[in-house]
Amino acid sequence: MADTKLDPGKSYGWTGKILRVNLTDGTISTSPTDPYKAYVGGMGIANKIMYDEVPAGTDPLSPENKVVFAVGPLTATGVPLAGRTTIASLSTYTKDHQVIDAHTGGMIGAAIKKAGWDAII
Repeated sequence: MADTKLDPGKSYGWTGKILRVNLTDGTISTSPTDPYKAYVGGMGIANKIMYDEVPAGTDPLSPENKVVFAVGPLTATGVPLAGRTTIASLSTYTKDHQVIDAHTGGMIGAAIKKAGWDAII
């Protein structure tokens, strides 16, 4: 029988990189995906980033808010129905400005992944 152990050095569908674009000061940087892999897919990554990096009570229209576009490990692999993209930010509609997310299909998720990113913030 073949050995089925997973190699911890491989990403298995993840690119391993998150693109960070700061629209306030114009800086661009990258960060690793590793801290977010335990949170399933693009929705897990997007919501964990919002939870970790946007303090409660932040005004959704302030520079401290973030908009996260995230994709899962199966995006751009050819797996049927795995091309979803999650977009998360703070709600301008809810009274307490909760984190909300929206989901879209189409080619944006595949384009993000093929460009080498698991998320764009």
